[in-house]
Amino acid sequence: MRLCTLVFLLVLIPLANSQTAQYVQRLPAGTWGGQSLHVDLTTEGATLEFDCARGTILEPIVVDSHGNFHVHGTYKMEGGPVRRDDQSAGAAVEYTGSVHGDTMLIQFVLPGSEQPSGPFTLTRGDSGRLRKCK
Repeated sequence: MRLCTLVFLLVLIPLANSQTAQYVQRLPAGTWGGQSLHVDLTTEGATLEFDCARGTILEPIVVDSHGNFHVHGTYKMEGGPVRRDDQSAGAAVEYTGSVHGDTMLIQFVLPGSEQPSGPFTLTRGDSGRLRKCK
């Protein structure tokens, strides 16, 4: 009886791990764009260009079995009066969203705010439509 249990577990554990692994997918490098946002995705993260801001994603975007992701990055406003010595990378933010086929939804919450910015709808291969602030 114990030998059967041991054999069962030795077969079951690798199957469980392989079932979990197949539902996690790293997004390949490429361009995504939509209204007010352009994203250049790399294997290391991404750069984001908004109408009046820029941002970074500091890790690869990995989606779960439902296409959802949650990654860390930065967000920095542009345009308007800016101090000459302002060299900051921006505020730390968490970008969340989902990917289904060639469509990505992405949003984030600025520190001190409860309202998410977005969601932005992006299409793989699209360069986006930006109206840059001056």
